[in-house]
Amino acid sequence: MLTLACIIAILVFVYILVRRYADRTDRRRSVAVSESRYARMTTNERLVAAGLFGQFGAAAGESDVDAMVEILRQVDVGHADCRAIAEAISADPKKYGF
Repeated sequence: MLTLACIIAILVFVYILVRRYADRTDRRRSVAVSESRYARMTTNERLVAAGLFGQFGAAAGESDVDAMVEILRQVDVGHADCRAIAEAISADPKKYGF
């Protein structure tokens, strides 16, 4: 018959195995998400790499915030960042070269 100490030791061992598996899965998932095609690029570099810089410039020239947001989403800029960038450019296009 198993003693209480043996049962606790087995449960701790199983818990450790489950945690290690979960940690590995989390690390794999975070690496896959963070390694996008545009990782470590500035917004302008992303737009140029995607061939969208001209479209973005036209939208910025017209102060079309919604079009700028849609283009920024295509190059993996976060939702909140898209809106903030588009609104800042729309408020003062000349400051940003548009």
